[in-house]
Amino acid sequence: QLSTPFGVVLVILIGDHFQTPPINSTFILTTSLVREWFTVHNLKHNIRFKPNDPINAALSLLRTPQPMNSQSFHTFVNILSNNCCFAEEPDNSRPGVIVFSTRDNVQKAHESMLRSLPDCDKMTFHSTDYFSTSSDTWQ
Repeated sequence: QLSTPFGVVLVILIGDHFQTPPINSTFILTTSLVREWFTVHNLKHNIRFKPNDPINAALSLLRTPQPMNSQSFHTFVNILSNNCCFAEEPDNSRPGVIVFSTRDNVQKAHESMLRSLPDCDKMTFHSTDYFSTSSDTWQ
């Protein structure tokens, strides 16, 4: 057993900082745990989308702190309607963004896509550690 955090396994935490922190809890990136165990790199450039990508434009409408008005809502719906595949069941033959109505359908799609990968064995890892928000330490 190694004495270093995570046994020298590279851990990368990525998140959308426009999301709200957990209710009644400290936001993970402001805890002493992060400052002590991780080197934090603040990424300032969006590298997921091309500058004029319509999906990026739709997500930007959601990320603004102002509530959507009628015009921005219609713009959002139009972008999604023209650029996304709305599906009830997974369809691996259609690349791109797929919007599902339930988490169960998302899970089925993920499992179907993973099973379709060549020579891919399913591996499940269970953590033996837990994080206590009250003491802000790993145990």
